[in-house]
Amino acid sequence: MNNVLEKAKEKAIEVIKACSTSHGLFASAGKRGYNAVWSRDSMISFLGASLIKDKQLKKIFRESLIILGDHQSKKGQIPNCVDKHSERKPHVDFKSIDSSLWFIIGHYIYKKRYRDASLFKRYENQIKKALIWLSYQDTSENKMLEQLPTTDWQDAFPHKYGHTINSQALMKYVMQVLILEIYQILKQEQLTLFAKML
Repeated sequence: MNNVLEKAKEKAIEVIKACSTSHGLFASAGKRGYNAVWSRDSMISFLGASLIKDKQLKKIFRESLIILGDHQSKKGQIPNCVDKHSERKPHVDFKSIDSSLWFIIGHYIYKKRYRDASLFKRYENQIKKALIWLSYQDTSENKMLEQLPTTDWQDAFPHKYGHTINSQALMKYVMQVLILEIYQILKQEQLTLFAKML
């Protein structure tokens, strides 16, 4: 069993490295794959990859967070996808509720796993704007995010919209693990607004 797990781990590292670029982690390797940085795919990948002691992987994790943060919308939404380094026409896609959540979680994981708060501090303003953007997705004022169809990981599949468990679970995690950081980076008037989500 251990042999199988070791082989699986080796293959997983191989795949992550094949998807690694100087721009961040692409969703797949190869010329015709998903050769762009996707918030969800890159952050989920680094939940595991950041457990491996590897300077290259740390750098790719960092670059993924940077490219996403640098393309944040004026209103605070983190992009679903930054596609600026493929043969396609360069573009940035939004239309996603969980991309902002994954960006915040990614910053927390990076800070915790590498014991390095420098990136978190550098992107405090973007994290703050993403939190505020998320607070405005509680249109019913009931402490739950609302979403439109196809704005989460089930993007190509018909599913219920409104309150979906995936987005609620991610938001609960953000609130639980980042509560102290949230109170440190939000100003008093923003705290009052955001407290409605607690």
